[in-house]
Amino acid sequence: MKVKVVIRVIGFLLILLALAMFLPLLVSLYYKQNDWIAFLKSIVITFLAGGICILITPKTKLTIRYRESCFIVAFTWILASFFGCLPYLFNGTFNSLVNAYFETMSGFTTTGASVMEVIEIHPYGILFWRAFTQWLGGIGIIILSVAIFPLLGIGGIQLFKAEAPGIIMEKVSPRIKDTAKILWLAYCVLTILEIILLYIGGMPVYDAICHAFTTVSTGGFSVKNTSIEYYHSVYFDIIIIIFMILGGINFSHYYRLMKKQFKEINNDNELKLYIGILISAVLLIITNLMLNGHYASFGNALRDSAFQVASIMTTTGFSNVNWENWPSFSQLMLVCVMFIGAMTGSTGGGIKVARIAMLLKNIYKEFFKLIHPHAVVAGSGKGISIKETTREIWAFFTLFIFTFTGSTLILSWLGLDIVTAFSSVIACLSNIGPGLHLVGTAHNYNFIPETGKWVLSFCMLVGRLELYTVFALFSLDFWKK
Repeated sequence: MKVKVVIRVIGFLLILLALAMFLPLLVSLYYKQNDWIAFLKSIVITFLAGGICILITPKTKLTIRYRESCFIVAFTWILASFFGCLPYLFNGTFNSLVNAYFETMSGFTTTGASVMEVIEIHPYGILFWRAFTQWLGGIGIIILSVAIFPLLGIGGIQLFKAEAPGIIMEKVSPRIKDTAKILWLAYCVLTILEIILLYIGGMPVYDAICHAFTTVSTGGFSVKNTSIEYYHSVYFDIIIIIFMILGGINFSHYYRLMKKQFKEINNDNELKLYIGILISAVLLIITNLMLNGHYASFGNALRDSAFQVASIMTTTGFSNVNWENWPSFSQLMLVCVMFIGAMTGSTGGGIKVARIAMLLKNIYKEFFKLIHPHAVVAGSGKGISIKETTREIWAFFTLFIFTFTGSTLILSWLGLDIVTAFSSVIACLSNIGPGLHLVGTAHNYNFIPETGKWVLSFCMLVGRLELYTVFALFSLDFWKK
């Protein structure tokens, strides 16, 4: 492990984080609220920490191997959540480190699980920072850094691979720096477009900015206690549905769209399956809701079911209705899409549609071999924009299930009922936010014991970094020469 390389890179990342805090500070000053003091203190501390890391390490061209990149990425998210929670502590938003850290980790990992009980009483700067952490975490702090690091003599491709491991890693340009810039450009364009559309519809500009931040990033933090339900607007629901779905699409497609590479987009079977699952889940829930007499109007049933399916499958976590009042089948359908998640290369979490497709295809192959033992079966990856082997996908799936099961057992041991325990874990592991029962849309995570909050924070981290990057640090082979 090249310790000096790790320290220096983390130092630059902390400097970037300190600079990011200037934006909510300006918001606080604009609205003439006192939380600017908390941001100023946080900026100074974060900047000093980053500066010290840079000063104590040599100024040389840094070559980052995959081992260093895993450590840098994992600890950058851990440290970003620590320094990012300082404004909450200095402002008195939360009275404990675990609550402040949980909220910040939930922000940066775009989970949306919250311990904030009454949202609207907090200053504009604090709520803006809460939304901004999700926007920063959506496409990734590291990917932004990759676009900048070459100017500092730091190679970035290994960092990109570590934050976007496995099937997410897809270069849309021969140079990794240009790939990062293209992804960020698409991300910014979508965000600005949504801000404009929400503002045109009558949403206050501050609300529009915050909700655009947390929609495109598929984060789900809202500046209102009742989330999007607060506005009771069909127009806002439609706009947010569209941008949640767009946030769940592989961002390389936006580059292809700009290059008019429509054939490549049309040939992506993962995209077709993603849209197919969304539509199928919506239709099943509409049918269930109508048959059980929960809606008299097909239009209202379509609106609410489409909103919630898009929100949960893209792992955004917004709500325009309390779906805990829906029939069990409809709730279970939402839990199913929690596990599936969005497309690879998107801002969404979950197992990912491509992995689910590959798992189903390989299950079919095994049945086919049983019936036709002498048949020669073609490879599984053809037609799907991923390059992982069967072994890698099954390993990821197994690790995901083990993490889910182990975390659920711990929360059950802490006294949570089984529904709350398992839904809070999958909601955090898939970076969704709201779960069922005591962590449903009408509740929050504040009641969970401190140990449980640390466990769920860990679930958010490993879910955001696709498991391998974090769990690699627990391997003895990782630390051997």
